Amino acid sequence: MGSPFRLVRVDLGAAKARIPVSEFGSGTGKRFLVTAGMDGDEYAGIEAAYALAQRLDTEEIQGRVTVIPIVNVPGFESETSANPLDGRLPKAFFPGKATGTPTERLVDWLARTYALQADAWLDLHDGAFAERLRPFVWTWETGAAAADAFTAACLAKLPCERFVREKAARGSKPSRLAEVGCAYVLSESGERGRRDPEAIARHLCVAEGIMAILGLSRTPTPDPRPLTPRTFRRLSYLSAPADGLWRPVPLSGTLRKGDLLGHAVSVDGKARPLRSPATGVPLWWKETMRMRKGEVLCAIGVE
Repeated sequence: MGSPFRLVRVDLGAAKARIPVSEFGSGTGKRFLVTAGMDGDEYAGIEAAYALAQRLDTEEIQGRVTVIPIVNVPGFESETSANPLDGRLPKAFFPGKATGTPTERLVDWLARTYALQADAWLDLHDGAFAERLRPFVWTWETGAAAADAFTAACLAKLPCERFVREKAARGSKPSRLAEVGCAYVLSESGERGRRDPEAIARHLCVAEGIMAILGLSRTPTPDPRPLTPRTFRRLSYLSAPADGLWRPVPLSGTLRKGDLLGHAVSVDGKARPLRSPATGVPLWWKETMRMRKGEVLCAIGVE
């Protein structure tokens, strides 16, 4: 059985990466970009992107779908979130720079070749080995009518249990994409670096649902929804105050502002409690011990 992928050689300055890309459909109609592996150690999204490409290889597409299952190939090869060529996270940069650092060059290639030409971009993410999360789909209000209408349709039609819909900051990735007519959607499903079938299936459901909304596939959006979804208007973050040890408490259900989330401990054993910055639902949290100043320890969905 042949592979639907070709390897695209991308010059990152310090090295050249061979990135798997698969394209389906014709040049007419809507254009949909699906990426995974922006963080090189998030595997449920990578598996979902490969599975999606295999499904699309036998399906009639009324438009154009591009699937890139591992964007950050250097990070994947090193089993790290960041690009080891410069220590940077590709997801934190947009639109990149053709003559910049390796990560800026990688993102520039992705933006110029695919993202800025797409009508919608679905970015698949999940929790790395140190991370727990509750699955959710993240969209933004940008002020651009077409992009906002599309992401509103995602909230109305996708069979997901949780959504985050925040106002996009000026100059942010969702805002810049919306200015050129591309709606950015991020799916979070999976944790602890695992490849659980349920997590992969959630990513596939989101991807296929968006294809139906775009009119790329005759497969209808799954209906009815399995649950009444919850929509959070923002994320509130708890960050590490210093380097040291992180000792989290077990998290479940809804948090109240001021609830204990864990203890930050210096290497000489001095502990201080860290408390929830807001009332809401923990959607992502770090559970391993090492703590670095400024890193996010918990993200809380606020309604």
